[in-house]
Amino acid sequence: MGGSILASAGAGLWRLGPDMKTTIILMFSGAFAGIVIASFVHRRRSRTPPPGGLPQGAQIQAVVQIPEVIKYATASLIRGQAIGAVIGAAAGLALGIFLGISGRRKPAATASGTTNRNQQIG
Repeated sequence: MGGSILASAGAGLWRLGPDMKTTIILMFSGAFAGIVIASFVHRRRSRTPPPGGLPQGAQIQAVVQIPEVIKYATASLIRGQAIGAVIGAAAGLALGIFLGISGRRKPAATASGTTNRNQQIG
């Protein structure tokens, strides 16, 4: 008997209203947009030379440890994408809440108790 109560309560969790679905879609869209924007920002940032640059005529010495450079660049990109995803999801959540609140306003009831003006009395 107790199992059926839990099963019915769990089934109700999967029935989301349209406002909740819209909010979740906006959160995923915002997270994806944040990831894409972070990828482009990282690509641009990696192309810019460090402050000060090289003196005129100086040769670039390419003595680096490639695995460490790749590890640092990948970690930096993933960290930036994670931050972008969180910011985008938060923006999507805020937008979903805002749209949900403004969409819930219902017209005030008239004196006859109906809310639809086009409803014919018959």
